Amino acid sequence: MWTSSDPPSGGCEPPSVVHGPSRPFQSIESQELALREAAFRALVENVSEAIAVFDLDGTVLYANRVMEDLAGPCVGERLDGVARERVHPEDQVALRDAWLAAAAADGLRERTEVRMHAAGRHWAVLEVSIGNRVAEPAIRGMVVTVRDVTEQRQAEQRAQWASRQWQQLSGDAISISDVQGRVLFWNQGSERMFGWTADEMLGRPTRTIPPDRRAERRRHWLAVTRNRTHVSYETERLTKDGRRIPCLVTHSALLGEDGVGGVLTIAKDMSAHRELEEKSKALALMQERERIAMDLHDGIIQSLYAIGLSLGALSLPQSRQQPAAGTLREAARSIDETIDHIRRYISELRSPDDGLQRDAAVAIQAVVEDVQARSPIAIETDYRFSLPLKLPSATVSHLVSIVHEALSNSLRHAEASALFVSLAAERRMVRLVLGDNGKGFSARRSGRRAGDGIGNMRARAKAIQAKLEIVSRPGAGTRVCLALPLEET
Repeated sequence: MWTSSDPPSGGCEPPSVVHGPSRPFQSIESQELALREAAFRALVENVSEAIAVFDLDGTVLYANRVMEDLAGPCVGERLDGVARERVHPEDQVALRDAWLAAAAADGLRERTEVRMHAAGRHWAVLEVSIGNRVAEPAIRGMVVTVRDVTEQRQAEQRAQWASRQWQQLSGDAISISDVQGRVLFWNQGSERMFGWTADEMLGRPTRTIPPDRRAERRRHWLAVTRNRTHVSYETERLTKDGRRIPCLVTHSALLGEDGVGGVLTIAKDMSAHRELEEKSKALALMQERERIAMDLHDGIIQSLYAIGLSLGALSLPQSRQQPAAGTLREAARSIDETIDHIRRYISELRSPDDGLQRDAAVAIQAVVEDVQARSPIAIETDYRFSLPLKLPSATVSHLVSIVHEALSNSLRHAEASALFVSLAAERRMVRLVLGDNGKGFSARRSGRRAGDGIGNMRARAKAIQAKLEIVSRPGAGTRVCLALPLEET
């Protein structure tokens, strides 16, 4: 059995209240002792804790009703035997150490916690208190008090589990403060976002408010605590290393019996959102630059190129020249048209597309006629549609630019004797085909014909969700085919 190397004074006789024959004649001292023993018995029989008295060898001298309900009949059993049979193996050493520590001297008390098989349950969690009362005549033993704390520990475990879930539930910074602003709860998301640990923040006012944001925070805080409501606002917060991060902050009042007991604060880091916004703005700017570059290439540069061809003709031998005056007049007219086009383009840049619709067929026909007026090569047209081809203004602009680019490429590079344009409108599709009978080119070869012009046409088709196909091979001409799906009306 568990024993102490130096037994305390007072002996180890069992208390007479629980063992020993009754005696008919007792002295006054003995009668007082009997009364004290009776009072002790009445006390231990009516408390909610399980109580047992052991001698120093560990034999059970007395067990109250609660102890017997918990551990079963145990009077006369030895503590080491009870421990081996019912106490969890991992807790037996702690129980032995507590017993030996308490048995070392009169009046000592040790506490420990063990798991033990209990009636009707697999394991009960018991809080054990061992007190050395050997020197007290009414007891003369080791008093073991046991309190069942199973439900309390289970509740604590559930609370700890809930706290861990609360900690890990969100990557946002979640904190709870009292109405004076002292931090009562600081989750892991707060530690990650701001850098301060819970130990650094608990019980103190939050350190995350920049000086220039304190008035703003105070205003929202008072609104929440006085009106028992919640507020959300975008602001900035400080990190431990001095950085300012954009946050979406929500304060919510926590109501108790006496009113607002605290404030729940959730802070969401908006840095990624702001970065995405900046990237979106940069992308939109880049797309706008690309659109302007395509418009300049497909419109103004093409017009200037045509004017250059006309003026270049003046350098031809006299027999091949058109009258110089007529050529100059035509070049001047083209320059005026180009200037007007630039002015209209600048005006469109200043006034964004208003969503109005235009007749695509009329716009395409006007481009074809304009190119035909400046070209000695006949352009054959085939228009097949019965109703006005109304499309969004931006879509029509892309179609017109594709037509202009395709015809200009044929005139400049194809060495063709004939061009053709076909426009057909079906219920759900617009089909546009532009081509020539020129020398063609290999689509696999990179060169001037596969430069900005073709790339711009593909980009414009993609912008209006149209399918563009360019078919060409050396000696067989070129065809540009576009299919534009229409929204069903």
